Amino acid sequence: MDIILLPVLSSDTFPVDALKIMKESRRSVAVVVGSPPKGLITSLEVRKAKNKNQTDLKSVELKPLSVLFDGDFSANGYAKLKLPENSLAKVREHLLQTFPGMAHRQLNVPYIDLTAFENILPPGMMYGFLGYDRGAAVVITRHETLAAEGGAPPAACCCKNPDTPHEYEAGRKKQGEACDNCKYSVEC
Repeated sequence: MDIILLPVLSSDTFPVDALKIMKESRRSVAVVVGSPPKGLITSLEVRKAKNKNQTDLKSVELKPLSVLFDGDFSANGYAKLKLPENSLAKVREHLLQTFPGMAHRQLNVPYIDLTAFENILPPGMMYGFLGYDRGAAVVITRHETLAAEGGAPPAACCCKNPDTPHEYEAGRKKQGEACDNCKYSVEC
């Protein structure tokens, strides 16, 4: 279990703008909002939309997101979720220290409270929406690795393949070079 703050995007966001927001936020995952939030989008799905010259994110594939609370993740929101009162200060400190644009660090709640956090997600769901904190989405993950994957910035470069873009870390490829896996050129 982990809690991560993610940037929010609307389904009307241009893919190039979505990538910019994700890079500035240092997150490779974002929440597509609505009422209620619609789901999670990865930087790879945003790149697919960009490579297909789509003008928005309306037709992208989203990861399922269980909406547990659709409001401000304040002390009142925390209480409505029936999470352990003992861990509120620890969670608030975590949110202040890991806002989008800052590095993500794993949240470690006291062992006695861990079960309550783990049981908040419905069976089979990997992500749960806990509300908003200062305009960012508060998302709980079933496993720490899911938060770690989303808590890193998107890859610096990616090929222009519209179906299966291949990502490259900074320095591995230059603008215009050929992709190692397909015939498309790389964009940085």
